[in-house]
Amino acid sequence: MSFKKSGAFAIKLLVTGAILAFLFSIVDIQEVSTAITTIPVWTFLVVIGGYFTALFFGTVRWSILLSAQGITIPLSHLLAYNFSWMFYSIALPGGKLGAEAIRIFQILADTKDVITPREKIVIASLMDRVIAILALALVALPFFIVMRETIIAEFSPFVGALAAIGFVGLIALAFVPFEFFFRPFLRFMPPTVASVVSSMGGVLTAYRRRPFLFASTLILSFLMNLALAGGLFVITTALGIPVSFFELFSVFCISMLAAIVPFTIGGIGVREGTLVFLVSTISGASLTLSFSASLIMLGASLAVAAIGGVVEFYRHYLRS
Repeated sequence: MSFKKSGAFAIKLLVTGAILAFLFSIVDIQEVSTAITTIPVWTFLVVIGGYFTALFFGTVRWSILLSAQGITIPLSHLLAYNFSWMFYSIALPGGKLGAEAIRIFQILADTKDVITPREKIVIASLMDRVIAILALALVALPFFIVMRETIIAEFSPFVGALAAIGFVGLIALAFVPFEFFFRPFLRFMPPTVASVVSSMGGVLTAYRRRPFLFASTLILSFLMNLALAGGLFVITTALGIPVSFFELFSVFCISMLAAIVPFTIGGIGVREGTLVFLVSTISGASLTLSFSASLIMLGASLAVAAIGGVVEFYRHYLRS
């Protein structure tokens, strides 16, 4: 690991620790412990089951995107790669970006005996991430706009307008040709980069001309988020937090979008902080109860990431 990467990882680790320390400082730790220990064991199993279900839907989505490019990989392989992604998004200094690079490398290794343009694999994997973000935004941004007076009462109304512009922009990305956004900048790019960007535009056409494929992957993304939010809803219900499933689903999507910001390890801390304050604001529940719910979700995600580490260890060292 280079000094630069080590330094970046150390900074992310410090920021993650600082956010978690702040969250622990504003709640009663004894009450958090009591709240968590009073929840039935089956609740934790439901949450982990939600993560497994979401991972399966995500794998099917990725398989569809790869198939659209003529790339066929067994679903079991892709599922193993997604488990590995969960692990590497936390374990690698590069976080989710590094984990995505490993996913792409694994596909390249799987297709080494087949002549497959590399940009097709890269685009399929990147589209997988883009559609995931779009599905979150399609839920989060309208809710953010409607609830802006409750959620951001202390901020300027301009923030709500900015969210509306962001929502329209994300919708445009699904239908406006890729080249439209980058053509004005091609002349300023190095020839190699310009060539790659142009070829990527051609590859993206395979998705834009197949609206049913785009719709099916978007539906799978919604199902992923519903499975995860369902686990969170079971937790909040067990804790007695008065929040509807729709509100919780929207808040969950907002927290997942916040976790994309690459300031912490795997989005840890940013996601939990967003979830804690939004759930408390909307439901009127104490920060302690909201933090307890987010802590259980964090524990479940770390458990699934650990399983991903076991899967990766098995693939490299135990499989004959």
